[in-house]
Amino acid sequence: MSEIRLWNLSQLKNTVLWFLTVGAVSLFHTTDKNKSNYLKETLKDVLSITAGLQFLLGIYSFSLAVELILLPVAVLIGGMNVVAKQKNEFHQIAKVLQKLIMLAGLLLICHTLFKITTDFKSFANKGTLTDFLMPALLSILFLPMLYVLSIHVTHNDLFAGLEKKIKSRNLLRYARCKALIHFHVNKTDLYRWQKILFLRRISSKNDINESIELVKAMKRREKHPPLIEINKGWSPYAALKFLETKNLPTGFYHPTYVETEWMACSNYTNVDDNIPPSNIAYYVEGNEDVANKLTLNLKVHNVKLDGLAIAEFIDSVNILCKNALNLDIANIVLEEIVAQRNWEIQLENKKLYLKKEHFVNKDQGYNMTFTIKRIPSV
Repeated sequence: MSEIRLWNLSQLKNTVLWFLTVGAVSLFHTTDKNKSNYLKETLKDVLSITAGLQFLLGIYSFSLAVELILLPVAVLIGGMNVVAKQKNEFHQIAKVLQKLIMLAGLLLICHTLFKITTDFKSFANKGTLTDFLMPALLSILFLPMLYVLSIHVTHNDLFAGLEKKIKSRNLLRYARCKALIHFHVNKTDLYRWQKILFLRRISSKNDINESIELVKAMKRREKHPPLIEINKGWSPYAALKFLETKNLPTGFYHPTYVETEWMACSNYTNVDDNIPPSNIAYYVEGNEDVANKLTLNLKVHNVKLDGLAIAEFIDSVNILCKNALNLDIANIVLEEIVAQRNWEIQLENKKLYLKKEHFVNKDQGYNMTFTIKRIPSV
């Protein structure tokens, strides 16, 4: 960049700041499993409107005295906001702090725009344009190295667990090449494929090829899910989203150790602040084409303080029934859940049942399970 006069010593400050913020952080993010397509998502971050706002807010600074007052106040408010968001009892405080941060950001934008309009000549110059472009340019030029590093880290992480599963070095090498060709650095697809390999017997190149084709077929079905008649069950890909509004989205629908059986499940989500907290999980089970069993599982660890957990469970059961059966049966199930007794009912070709099981020590808690299951026609 120096050779083509895009960089000189005046850009040293911007370069150091870029390295300490974007550059170093990007290196750590190469191991982030939440970034399924690392290259695409990193490029989006670089070119986002947020980057432009950060540049605008950094053009003008206040006097040293003002900066020395504002910086610790900003750090304090930001830290308080992070803590408040993690605690339900501080929900109202978090909302106030969030509005305060938004107001401060708005005032900073107004201050910057005022400075630009009153002294446009000092803003509209080559130096300002270079300051704006330099961080983005450094990030874009950094991407090829990050891409290669991300592939290396992701594939090493993936195959560290597969070395015990695939004993043959030649077959393991073949699997590495195939993963690189078909999945590149798409972490979602890679870890989905890894899970299938662990569930299957892998002894030949054909087994590797079939597992890759299975992942691709699963992705095609997710994009264009087949329509399922209500009397036959549910579309797995529709059922996965039945409880998204309750923060219970499942992972992908995949085969189990028994190849004819498929399933997906959510993570356990905490529903109260007890220690340890009560939590809920959602399961979808069936075969490759049709889901025929939907389950909500509540784990309660503090039997004396289970009111909030039961209320959340009732709400989740009601939403599941509305989406799965197009019925509002809260009043039917409410009494049984509150009474915490085993119960079942049949609606056409669907069976609904509630089951409670105490832990080994009753005082330690219990599981409560609500299930909707399709009854096979005779």
